[in-house]
Amino acid sequence: MTAPSAASATAVAVPIPLPAPVTRQTLLFNALMFSEYRRALVVRRRQVVRRTRPERAVPSVLAVRSADRRANEESAMSLIPFPHRPVTDAAHLGTVLGVWAHPDDEAFLSGGLMAAARDAGRRVVCVTATLGERGTTDPRRWPPDRLGRVRRHELDASLAALGVEEHHLLGITDGTCATQPRDAVVDRLAGIIDAVAPDTIVTFGPDGLTGHEDHQTVSAWTTAACSAVAPDTRLLYATTTEEFVEGWEPAREAFDVFLADGLPLRTPESELAVHLRLDSTVLDRKVVALRAQATQMAGLIAAVGEDRVRQWWSTEAFVSADSTSTGARPWGTWRVAA
Repeated sequence: MTAPSAASATAVAVPIPLPAPVTRQTLLFNALMFSEYRRALVVRRRQVVRRTRPERAVPSVLAVRSADRRANEESAMSLIPFPHRPVTDAAHLGTVLGVWAHPDDEAFLSGGLMAAARDAGRRVVCVTATLGERGTTDPRRWPPDRLGRVRRHELDASLAALGVEEHHLLGITDGTCATQPRDAVVDRLAGIIDAVAPDTIVTFGPDGLTGHEDHQTVSAWTTAACSAVAPDTRLLYATTTEEFVEGWEPAREAFDVFLADGLPLRTPESELAVHLRLDSTVLDRKVVALRAQATQMAGLIAAVGEDRVRQWWSTEAFVSADSTSTGARPWGTWRVAA
């Protein structure tokens, strides 16, 4: 190797400008820009919407930020537990099937629902387990055979007032629901449910609303039948609210049908799946339907007056069968005398 000459050894060094000091802010900015660039590429790769015009190679940082912010907001909003709001229009319930124990159960608990649904052009089908032939305090005047025949006519007139044209009578003796062969009755109800294909089924809850054994048994039958053939169908249990109880309490002695501990229920509005406040027209029809069942209603109206009856039953409330408020718990029960 040739040794350097003296001239080269004494050459003047030309100063080279050094880069500006790298600060923490600079590093953070560069990292942010790189991160945004990578995120922009990922977003672009995930786009599946076809466009007629060519896309820009890389979306702007602001555009990507805005898109990400919207996506994050939408994701967060989907996790927010919005307040539950019950259905307040019977038209939204679709085809309705009601399953009840005795004539007048359907009118008291769902007369307004049925009338409003029919007015909206919805199909409504009613099932009644018994004719309520033991529903009297004067069996000498109203022996079971006679009362059963009369209550059948009353039920027909009541349903007609509500616009309900489809009815199934199971023909079970009043007060004996709990002694019937369960599987046979459940299969029969399952067949009706399968044929009707309802969007909504309404019936009693496990409490039976009043604690009546027939009511509680019908609830169990209907729940089992629905689970067997229509598990995705909306199943609703009739209930009472704090508002109802406060209005009813002064007349407890005259209308004491809630004969089991813990009843009537004071279901909070926040737990209701359906809460109908009947307008005057629908309420009038409901009262006509109730009055049609004169063997049951004449004495009640005479005792408390029609205005109070209208007040009590001007709302109809239901909870979802799968709600926590209807969870398993022991309920008292009572049955009519044989």
